[in-house]
Amino acid sequence: MQLSDSVAQVNTEFILWPETSIPAEIDEETMRGTVYFPRMQQFLSKYKNGNLITGAETYKMYKGKKTNTARVYDKEGKVFYDNFNTAINIENSPELQFYHKSKLVPGAEMLPFGNTLRFLIPVFDHLGGATGSYGSQQEAGVFYSQSGIGVDPVICYESIWGGYVAESVKKGAQFIAIITNDGWWEDTPGKDQHLDYAKLRAVETRR
Repeated sequence: MQLSDSVAQVNTEFILWPETSIPAEIDEETMRGTVYFPRMQQFLSKYKNGNLITGAETYKMYKGKKTNTARVYDKEGKVFYDNFNTAINIENSPELQFYHKSKLVPGAEMLPFGNTLRFLIPVFDHLGGATGSYGSQQEAGVFYSQSGIGVDPVICYESIWGGYVAESVKKGAQFIAIITNDGWWEDTPGKDQHLDYAKLRAVETRR
């Protein structure tokens, strides 16, 4: 918040924070009741038309196994849940928009060829991955501000998928917001490759 305030102007419309900026797992149904939502609303109150696009770890609860990635929550096996790597658009209203990362990182976020390689799940869990626990959405998303500006939320590794990013642009996105937490790359080519991919997506889509 302090970094954002140091560069934002009164008429700033979009502020972007990195992937997983909110350091807690949040129930999407009750996010407005968390300690984070009012703090972010207070922060945005200084920017009349402000939108905050931030990353978070979120989850959704279901009665029954509604998705292939849902896991059992209760002992009776009636309640299930999905975890998501999520982009959230927060504005100066109770309105919230969610986008669930679709292109998941093999190993860390999903198990490729899941039915065949399920025996590897304990290995990935041991290495710090979250294999089998991340849900996703099938279609590219667009966030719309109160003023009608469309934004393509792209989370980290998704920036390598040119056709996928272009889908949001075709749906009306006027700019691409790539949120990624590249600090863990330290001084390696990874962060530079992400920047190069971002430039390529901008050229491809003229955004």
